Amino acid sequence: MELELGGLKSLIFHGFGSKELTKKAALKMAGSSEYELILYGHTHEIHLENINGSLILNPGESSGKLTGRRTVAILDTIEKEVEIIDL
Repeated sequence: MELELGGLKSLIFHGFGSKELTKKAALKMAGSSEYELILYGHTHEIHLENINGSLILNPGESSGKLTGRRTVAILDTIEKEVEIIDL
């Protein structure tokens, strides 16, 4: 889904296929410089990276069922900063 989130041109998707394919898609979209923010899930792994001015964020998983780590993210869209919080 494409939308403006806190003034940032954003792409939000859960994921598809393997974890590797999902992460690869996020990295490709960031490399295009089309989006300022890319939010995704599916892998259950925290991913926080800035590529060509695009902020990539996967907050991990809140249940901890697969990784043993329960996390959420708080995003400051003005500063483009993220805080990962362990629950």
